[in-house]
Amino acid sequence: MKSFFKKVLHGIDWLTNNPIYQLLVSLALVGVSIYDSIKVIIQDVTSLHFKKEHFIILVGILMLINSINNLFKGVKNLDKSVETIEEEEKEAREK
Repeated sequence: MKSFFKKVLHGIDWLTNNPIYQLLVSLALVGVSIYDSIKVIIQDVTSLHFKKEHFIILVGILMLINSINNLFKGVKNLDKSVETIEEEEKEAREK
């Protein structure tokens, strides 16, 4: 039973460290943040009172900044992964 949980936790850890997964999650967060921000702004065009929706916009903007940061980290890691794979293939050909 413990080995099953170890395998599951190892799989989750591998997935969350995968740059492609991080890229997809970042894109999803960007999409959700933009959608929520536009929806709330359109609803409150006539009202300038501070509401909880404005706080949601602030959180959405922070999520957007974080996800864009993760997006670029994921792309950078993806490039490194491709370079590493290419180097390993070259070493294998030389042997």
